[in-house]
Amino acid sequence: MSYVQWKITRYAFTGTGWSGSGTVISDAYDPMISVALGDKKDTFSFKLNNAYDRWDNYFQPNDKVEISRVTNTTVFAADDIKMVGIVRKIPAEASGVQNELRIEGYNYSESVATGIVFINPLNKNPMEIVSAAVDNLRLNNSNFTVTYSNTNPTTKKNGTAFPTYSQKYFYKPLSKVLEEQLSDAYTQDGAYFWWVDKDAKLQIRADTAGSVHTYNSETDLVTVSYKEDRDTSQVRNYVIIKGGTDPAGLPIQTRVSDTSSITKHGMKFYFMVSNKKYAESLNQEDMVKSWGTSQATSRYPTSYPFTTSWYASYTDTIESVSVVAGSQVTVNSDAQYSAVLRQEVITKLKADAQQVIDGTKFGKLKVDIATNAGSKAWILGDRISCTIPKIGAVNKLLRVKEIQYTTEIDTFSLEEDIGTI
Repeated sequence: MSYVQWKITRYAFTGTGWSGSGTVISDAYDPMISVALGDKKDTFSFKLNNAYDRWDNYFQPNDKVEISRVTNTTVFAADDIKMVGIVRKIPAEASGVQNELRIEGYNYSESVATGIVFINPLNKNPMEIVSAAVDNLRLNNSNFTVTYSNTNPTTKKNGTAFPTYSQKYFYKPLSKVLEEQLSDAYTQDGAYFWWVDKDAKLQIRADTAGSVHTYNSETDLVTVSYKEDRDTSQVRNYVIIKGGTDPAGLPIQTRVSDTSSITKHGMKFYFMVSNKKYAESLNQEDMVKSWGTSQATSRYPTSYPFTTSWYASYTDTIESVSVVAGSQVTVNSDAQYSAVLRQEVITKLKADAQQVIDGTKFGKLKVDIATNAGSKAWILGDRISCTIPKIGAVNKLLRVKEIQYTTEIDTFSLEEDIGTI
């Protein structure tokens, strides 16, 4: 039977930072830490017996708290830090039999969830865009201390370059930038996941990252309980997507659906507005070619016949123009130019919508596994090959999405990356 020890250190907020030396709070009890991938806030809490009002006015909002935990030892090292967070709430509860304070707060993930960015990157890949967003927040908000990790990916999993985009994010939450740029639609390499570590570094990893462990509910001796859920709340199988206007000024919109998912779950609508500026970018390239400047006074070429600067991604006949995928397109009128560009944008929008559907057309299996504290070395992002006969799961690969640490129980929340339910 393993046992755990906690070490909680408080650093007083000075108004501009924190005191250099901390105070170990040896009287703390019932500590709890919850950490998660993505934009869910990482939280901590612990209690103090406030008999004789001894802790009144000691903890203050914005104090820093460092929480470490070890298993089967009383010696703490730097690697044993589970969370560094900021005190946000100090609720008190007093009655005839108890006088208790509860210290609650978040780690640096809170600032990622709430920070607002103003960036307009040109021809940057998703990782560069996220890095620029983090730098923008640090520049404009001295309280934003998260940095972009230099261990984050710079290429796709196969070593090739990520696609690049020119995309504006004005008054957008950093969490929205992360959600969008790290999706398969943008990376063209599967969805990437992220979290903020104890050193306030934004970590990003590919969907194939994370150690793989095994779990069998019938033979695992440290499992206290498990609970499974078949979550279909995020199913999306009918996507309507909008993206800019054609040279004639008409809005461009299309839709994609998945029949198998609709049959199983009914229609689950999702509306998207693309930020990829397909129409604007393609048209501007052509205007530079035709007019010799990006500041053209028209969205049409100066003369015909005109051959597009871009290469088509579809094969079809549009307004009597034969379009072949992988080739430039030659048109002879405004109407033909507008039509072939419009269809090119629609083709790209459909591909983006299809990627959304491919990742969300089925519900996800979720499993919460409660184990004896300190008995599992699983960390956020790890993948667990689960065999749970009672729910028909055999070597089902689930990812650790959230962990809750307490003195007696560790609870691991696992979830499929791509739904199968």
